[in-house]
Amino acid sequence: MKTEQEREQLIKEINVLLNQAYDSTLDEIYALLQKIEDEEDENDLKAYHAAKSDVENYRISI
Repeated sequence: MKTEQEREQLIKEINVLLNQAYDSTLDEIYALLQKIEDEEDENDLKAYHAAKSDVENYRISI
């Protein structure tokens, strides 16, 4: 996990590169970030359902 300062520096460096990018490249980057976010949301949902199932199975076994 990055420190706040490391995150800020990385974001600054990314912004410099984004400001130099072509519009088509920005569209591709945006699509990739959306895909990553969607996958993370899906993984979070899977983890939630798995934890919920574990709790339900634990209650049944008691």
